Amino acid sequence: MKATINYYFPYEIDDNGTALNGTLVGYNTTIHDARTINTFSSQRPHLNTFGFDLVKCKPISEFKSIESCVKNKKDIYQYIVRTLKEMTGAIDVIPGAMITRISTVKKNLRNLMNVHNDAHCDFAPGTEQKQQLIDYLNNKRKIQAFDDYTGKHYNVNKLNDMDIKCINWWHPIKPVESNPLCVIDRRSLNLNEIFSIDFPEYNEEILSKNTKFCSSKHNDQHKWYYYSNMNPNENLLFVTYSSEDNWKPNLHSSFDLNNTSNLQNNNNKRITSSSSPPPRESFEVRCICLFDKKVSRL
Repeated sequence: MKATINYYFPYEIDDNGTALNGTLVGYNTTIHDARTINTFSSQRPHLNTFGFDLVKCKPISEFKSIESCVKNKKDIYQYIVRTLKEMTGAIDVIPGAMITRISTVKKNLRNLMNVHNDAHCDFAPGTEQKQQLIDYLNNKRKIQAFDDYTGKHYNVNKLNDMDIKCINWWHPIKPVESNPLCVIDRRSLNLNEIFSIDFPEYNEEILSKNTKFCSSKHNDQHKWYYYSNMNPNENLLFVTYSSEDNWKPNLHSSFDLNNTSNLQNNNNKRITSSSSPPPRESFEVRCICLFDKKVSRL
């Protein structure tokens, strides 16, 4: 299908190549349905190739509202930690705060954020971001998401010798009928297209005011994917940071499913609907994953 993806267009860049401000420019972008790729194909999406994967999980689907997910987040964290360890071979997985989103605003819910259409990744590549994560792990006041990790300190020298990755666990609380999330195949990015962005008010949502996120210059060769008709039995996982050299970020964005050029009938005419789809409700947990460089499966 074709849909608009907004890319950041920086118009002020400092000496370190960081965009200090900019604007969003929309591009008509081809977005592929990852479900059309054969599940048993060697070319199917995976965390260590495309940088994203679809994981089924029935236990989390039992929580059918934002309120119930927030109320039972400890159980959700435990499931996420266990699953990511099994999938990736991580020595440890530290979940960050649960971020809940809805495509309309419910003012009575705390920490509720809107969905947004902008091609971005929550962390910028480089050693500076690794140090930010190490500092985060050694600040017990900030690790409040999972009781077992509160107050746990890590040896800084040991962390410097580890691979550190951040994996975003994205979960639709209800079937997705509007504003689905799409993710780029990181292999379609060029390293020279990527630039850091320093927006302190956004950075603090991720980790701290000193954290930078990143975007990319637009390129028609970028390959974007989404999973059609996602439901609460499914989760989209994607890598948002890796301490590996030459790592390419998984840019991601929501897009307007009702403003696409794919919906056609047999007469090749656009199908329109008079009714508005229900808003998208989802949560995400950004997880810090620690790996022994010698045994990492990811």
